[in-house]
Amino acid sequence: MSRNELVALVSLAAAIGPAMQTPDRGLLPTALVALFVVGMQRALATLSARNGRVEEITQGNVSTLIADGRLDNHAISRALFRRDGRPGARHQRPAASSTAPG
Repeated sequence: MSRNELVALVSLAAAIGPAMQTPDRGLLPTALVALFVVGMQRALATLSARNGRVEEITQGNVSTLIADGRLDNHAISRALFRRDGRPGARHQRPAASSTAPG
């Protein structure tokens, strides 16, 4: 699931959930939000399919980290991820010292 699909799913859930839970809420605003979210998702998908630059902007840089059931260590080091799933060394901040010099 891409980032755009996840955003669309969460937006739809946030728009439709309250209308389903309380009968005093109207369905028109919910339907309008649903149409807008689905329309934007389809428009972004169409633009991404037609233009690689749009896909790179909306989806980020895509790389294959596992090929033929084997880890590609070079690709993993370029993506700056460790094998345990934590960010690589360049993403860590140095620890602040708790002792004063003296």
